[in-house]
Amino acid sequence: MIETINIDPFCDPKDIRLYLRSPFSIGEYTYAASCQCMIRVPRRDWIPEFESEENAKIIESYFSVDADSTFLPLPKFNVKTIKGKRKLISCDIDGVRIHLDRTDKPIITINGNKANLYHMSLFAEFANVQYAFIKSTNVFAIRFDGGDGVIAGFENKYNKSQECTRKIY
Repeated sequence: MIETINIDPFCDPKDIRLYLRSPFSIGEYTYAASCQCMIRVPRRDWIPEFESEENAKIIESYFSVDADSTFLPLPKFNVKTIKGKRKLISCDIDGVRIHLDRTDKPIITINGNKANLYHMSLFAEFANVQYAFIKSTNVFAIRFDGGDGVIAGFENKYNKSQECTRKIY
């Protein structure tokens, strides 16, 4: 059942923006977000409505998908927490690689597009997960049984050897 999906791990309880610390609702959906990852599921009536109409439109805009986007099954990968950090143990396809960014965060690269491994692994636990990289917004769009989400892609902002994450919100 959809309501069994725990969306709390997608929140950031330490963020200075209070609305990112717990789930919120906008229209027909309930959202949970950090500044780099967001999930939405059908509305949960007990979750309060988001109060900023202007910000609500921005949040909803991240879930638009380019017409030419192709959704593919998310690679199956095994992630374990070792000494407090999530690390890739194995993956079922070639072309997926893991490396550390300049702040030692594990990054997953799928078909040349990069995202934070921790955020990708949160979605990997859901049923029938598919992804598409959306070039126009530089995000991974995620679909799964019971909801969808977005993960900020990485861009080379400084130079080719240093990467900086693009924040979705």
